[in-house]
Amino acid sequence: MKKVVVISGGSSGIGKATAERFAAEGHIVYELSRSGKEQNGIFHLDCDICSEEAIDLALKAIGEKEGRIDCLVANAGFGISGPFTDTSEANLIRQYDVNVFGAARLVKAAFPYLLKAKDARVLFVSSVAADVAIPFQTHYSATKACLKMFALALDNEWKPHGIRALALLPGDVSTPFTANRIKLVGDERADRSVARMEADEKSGGGPETVANRIYQLLIKKKNPKVVSSLGVKYVLVLLLFKLLPIRLSNYIIGMLYSK
Repeated sequence: MKKVVVISGGSSGIGKATAERFAAEGHIVYELSRSGKEQNGIFHLDCDICSEEAIDLALKAIGEKEGRIDCLVANAGFGISGPFTDTSEANLIRQYDVNVFGAARLVKAAFPYLLKAKDARVLFVSSVAADVAIPFQTHYSATKACLKMFALALDNEWKPHGIRALALLPGDVSTPFTANRIKLVGDERADRSVARMEADEKSGGGPETVANRIYQLLIKKKNPKVVSSLGVKYVLVLLLFKLLPIRLSNYIIGMLYSK
């Protein structure tokens, strides 16, 4: 059966690759963004994830046409890098408004339409940074940890309604996300750290790998884990950080990224 799939931040990167993956399998795909465009098999709806009214209008349009939402991917987000103390109040608020509150608004507004589906699933695109806090990306790490907590709490809260909530923690992925990051430059130590992290991102896999994993979790897996990563490297990293004492694991990250 064709699923009705809604993806926020679907105009580029992981969101675009995910929309294309579901569309290629014949599902009914809607991408919500401010700059996307309709393409073969993918319906675009203009939507600012920071506007409750815009989200309600977009989901109402989908609900009236399709009657339900089977799969929801809360993917919209951006990054800020640089010293914690250099982050302006405006950028601080914007970071949490998009990454955290935007996801919360979207998932809350989608709830009535998810209820109308059978075996509905919600997936938050989090990050390895949710478990491995990255220096000079403090706010970004915190927002991605929030998304992981959303999934863990909502999976229990909504399971009686037949709705699963999941979080995916990708590692380094080569997407426009790197170039679109707000970079606070001028601190030598921070600049060196961010340059190393961005080099890792640019050498990472393409967004198609993440899209394939999202497809597996939302469509193919009968009973998916609430929180998962992808790729042997990152699965092992997350396992290692769960086994090591926090003090030691955080020291290792400091040696890698904040010297």
